[in-house]
Amino acid sequence: MSLTRTVAWAVALCAVIAAAAAGDYHYFYFKEARSFRLDATRVAVRATQAELAAQPKRDALRTAGLDTESLGKGPIEGWTFAPMPAGRQAGADVEQVIAAVAAADVGFVSPVFIGEDGGR
Repeated sequence: MSLTRTVAWAVALCAVIAAAAAGDYHYFYFKEARSFRLDATRVAVRATQAELAAQPKRDALRTAGLDTESLGKGPIEGWTFAPMPAGRQAGADVEQVIAAVAAADVGFVSPVFIGEDGGR
């Protein structure tokens, strides 16, 4: 392999590593990477608001750092949006909250993403 090609591969690899570290979220559609942004203002919990009204689950969400007073119904039945607290709305904060909720066995929890078309 030529020196030019080796340098090009090294630069491409560094760009991929830097993009992943910066929170470049994407999925593949027919082998084409499609980007989407993280909505760091909330997370989605697979539970109804009635299920989350149970004190142990509500306490677990609160302990994880979520605002349990402003739970919002998701667009899909059985999903609820839990707002992230002000000042903790970065990708790393969302990942920490998701890990804490998952460890508390509240149910399935997921980040919310915004697609290229602006939809969730």
